[in-house]
Amino acid sequence: MFTARLLCIASLALACGREAPKSTPLPTPESSPLKVVLAPGDGLEPRSLAVTGGFLLLEGCTMSTGGSLFLPDETDLSGMETSLLGGNWCQLTISLGEQATLKAISHRGDWLNAALGGAEIVLQQEDGFAVSGESYILELGAPGWLEPTALGMTTGSDRSLTSEDPETALLLDALLTGSALYEDLDGNGILGSAERSEVRASPSTPEPEDTGSPDTGGPDTGEADTGPG
Repeated sequence: MFTARLLCIASLALACGREAPKSTPLPTPESSPLKVVLAPGDGLEPRSLAVTGGFLLLEGCTMSTGGSLFLPDETDLSGMETSLLGGNWCQLTISLGEQATLKAISHRGDWLNAALGGAEIVLQQEDGFAVSGESYILELGAPGWLEPTALGMTTGSDRSLTSEDPETALLLDALLTGSALYEDLDGNGILGSAERSEVRASPSTPEPEDTGSPDTGGPDTGEADTGPG
């Protein structure tokens, strides 16, 4: 009995002297280079989009995961190069901040200046897009989004738009609905035709508003249908 207790104590002492098993840390996903570009126009070519108070926000597919990048004042988004935090993300938001000014020039040399502050461009991917070293291009707007006639530039002179002008709403709508995140397959920072099929996140589609009343298929006349009688 005494010998058995000594063997038990000795076994416990050996167990206490062992090192704890080493855990293998999970690899950290590699960040990816990101270039922001302005989509080409149709008769107007964008030159800059300077923002004050803007930021980029990545949101994960699970709660409490994300990352943000706050931009210095007067950051020009056109041609901006930065990086995306490694991980699997379901949403990318780019805020135009408190103040944003878009500048574009026509083929005749006329300038457009438009105030676009206060908007947030939200791009989503339901299944998530992986960031692990690939190159990405964030295109703001869609090809052809800048057109002189639609923006009131028909007199051959410069045009300045305030936030109250209806043409400004057209520009904001083009940014909110036409922007997209693409994978840059060859990493050259230029969005080619083949890469336009490699969409990784696109604008979210708002759900139809619930009016609270069922659709009856036609106007209610207030009369009961008695049928043939």
